Amino acid sequence: VAAEYLTSIAEAVITNIVPRVRQEFVKQYGEVPAGAYAILGYGKIDSHELTPTSDLDLVAIYDADLDSYSAGGPKSLPISAYYIRLTQRIASAFTSLTREGRLYSLDMRLRPSGDKGPLASSLESFRKYQNDDAWTWEHMALCRARLVFGDQGIRRKIENIIRMVLSRSRNLEKLVCDVFDMRVRMRSKHENCGPWDIKRRAGGLIDGEFIFQFLLLKYPSTEWGNSR
Repeated sequence: VAAEYLTSIAEAVITNIVPRVRQEFVKQYGEVPAGAYAILGYGKIDSHELTPTSDLDLVAIYDADLDSYSAGGPKSLPISAYYIRLTQRIASAFTSLTREGRLYSLDMRLRPSGDKGPLASSLESFRKYQNDDAWTWEHMALCRARLVFGDQGIRRKIENIIRMVLSRSRNLEKLVCDVFDMRVRMRSKHENCGPWDIKRRAGGLIDGEFIFQFLLLKYPSTEWGNSR
């Protein structure tokens, strides 16, 4: 029950802070014609399992004419720079240290290309990366993802991309090897977990999550997202 409340609080913070930051950002750089912005949440925020010490796994995605510029403000920016700077401002609003501490720590490494990729991804870049370049473990993570901010138009587009990625058929042998290899890598980082570590021990919660995600990818369904 506490995890559900903590997740609801985190979502309320996101849906209230992002528009406020955007409002201030627009005063300086204007708006993007027909632009849309969304935030995709991964992991515990998707499954409503946040704890008091959880960070937020977020990915920022935008949809706009990539050849256009922002308009209506004292300064103008090309689209990619506009949304990267906006995302930086939003991240700072969450992570800046105040007298009461930080709101949340953010982990944005699940964005396309990880730390090497831009802080905000265009919708087309997100689609292309998930279809052509993402590793199996990134599709496993996509099984636990949902939109926590964004208007209905871009929400539908992102959900359709995720649905197509998770509903495609896969090479079973490669899938088994990829999932097994990732689990071995994770376990090697926590070799000393004891019998009471129900999360990381053999047969624990992480193993259960891996089995569930493996089955979702092995038996693809076009029904992803209908129960969300």
